Amino acid sequence: MKKKGLILIYLGSCLFFVIMALINTYVRGRHDVPFNIVASYQGLVWFFVNVAAHICPGNFLLAAILVLYLKKFKVCGYLLAAAGLIYLICQYLVPGVDVLLRNIPEQNVFKCILAVPLSGFDLDLLLGINFLPAVVAFERHKERRKIIGLLNLFLGWIPPLWVVLLVWAFRNDKKAKADETVREKKGPAKAKSVHQRIAKKKGRKKK
Repeated sequence: MKKKGLILIYLGSCLFFVIMALINTYVRGRHDVPFNIVASYQGLVWFFVNVAAHICPGNFLLAAILVLYLKKFKVCGYLLAAAGLIYLICQYLVPGVDVLLRNIPEQNVFKCILAVPLSGFDLDLLLGINFLPAVVAFERHKERRKIIGLLNLFLGWIPPLWVVLLVWAFRNDKKAKADETVREKKGPAKAKSVHQRIAKKKGRKKK
């Protein structure tokens, strides 16, 4: 189900991009749809190189530092890896593909066809990064996941708030902490009771 959902989101992003390019064509009064699709894709590339490449890795690095305070070392490693991966994608992969696309002649329809799936990938990446706090909160069944989701929806584009929401999503709830402490307390008690039973059985056998 998750794979189907991801495929549907990707197809929806491609369709959304085409619709926005068509609206742009209608507003400008130009009937050159392929040109507007390619121009819209190049606008996304500009956003990745000049905005996302500088903001997103920094957000992940800051979130990784704050997550260390929660003693979640695996999560910290994942966030650091994500920061490096996003930087490589924004600085090298996306511009490299754009250079290849620019070498294709303007009148070639293949250039327009190729720009649509590439734009869908770029939009999915931006959406995935932006709504990561909400996804983590719902996957971890946080008590206040709806609040995190709403804040992420309306204010997730503000970098400091995005970092706070992501750290909040990874933080354990009070109930979860209470359950962990109960388990820690019960663990030694259970072990002692088991050892006592074994000792009693051995004593009976000796008698």
